[in-house]
Amino acid sequence: MGHKHGLLELSTQHLHLATQAPLTWSDVPDSSATALSIRKVTYRALLSRRLHPSARAETGSSGLREVHWAQKRVGRLASSAYRDFNYYLTLAAKRLQVGETLLDTKTPMQPDESDLQSELEILYVLRCFMGPVIESYIVLDRLRYLQEHLQELNNKGSVYLCNLFDQGTDSLRNLALVWESSDI
Repeated sequence: MGHKHGLLELSTQHLHLATQAPLTWSDVPDSSATALSIRKVTYRALLSRRLHPSARAETGSSGLREVHWAQKRVGRLASSAYRDFNYYLTLAAKRLQVGETLLDTKTPMQPDESDLQSELEILYVLRCFMGPVIESYIVLDRLRYLQEHLQELNNKGSVYLCNLFDQGTDSLRNLALVWESSDI
């Protein structure tokens, strides 16, 4: 997907951003859910920093290159796994099947890691606030695409956006593109 004139191309990163809904965070009765969501992202980022380079998928040593890295993922963990950084690292090490020599799970979070965590939290929230902007661009791009192609086909119908359900459901996926023919 991209703008007709090639001025703007959306990458996978943009599409991931489009699914963020920070405006619904304040509607959550328990604000700890937002904090947990942010902690999950920052802990994963800090994990990759703690993981020895030889155990990383992108820089693995020749002995580790034969490992099927698709099977070596932390994956989804229970919310309780994020109660503190060292507990998370211990569970991640088990999932990744790496020992203490490749992932230090005992050393408490260091001041530089704590500073980085704060910076990552800010970055994550700012990225999430871009989500609705990207989502709007995607919808408008698709609307314009259909309008242009119907025009090329000399179709006398119209295309418009329609809400499928109440926006209060907190879903960003509530819009439909509707084509209405004037020939009916």
